[in-house]
Amino acid sequence: MSQGAPSCISLSSDKVKACATQAWPEVQRYAQGLPKPKISALAPFFPTDACAAPINAAVSELTRAETSIYKTGGFVFFPGKSYVGRKLTLVIPLFMEGETSIAGLAIDMDHFYQVSGKCDVEVSQAAKLVALIVDIE
Repeated sequence: MSQGAPSCISLSSDKVKACATQAWPEVQRYAQGLPKPKISALAPFFPTDACAAPINAAVSELTRAETSIYKTGGFVFFPGKSYVGRKLTLVIPLFMEGETSIAGLAIDMDHFYQVSGKCDVEVSQAAKLVALIVDIE
């Protein structure tokens, strides 16, 4: 892969996984109730206070230092194709059913993901991914 090409790698962290598991009940009812938009496979939601813990844990795991410039959001990915990623983006799954991939890499609940560049998110039919997205400046 050439330098600067879009990519996605999985990262493992017990702390991020535990924090995401604790955050899910707080956003579950709202995120599960969002309808699929008519023109997109992506529906945004505002992260709750409980979402700060997995976001902060993932940022500190990745950078090993305090990073203060980042933008966050919550998203429900519905069946179809959408995109995620900028220069450096973290994807923290909160809930997943069915098969989902980012840049061809299968997503699971045991990892969080570092995305470099704009990458495809593909969600299979009858599947759904609820995730926190962190764009790091």
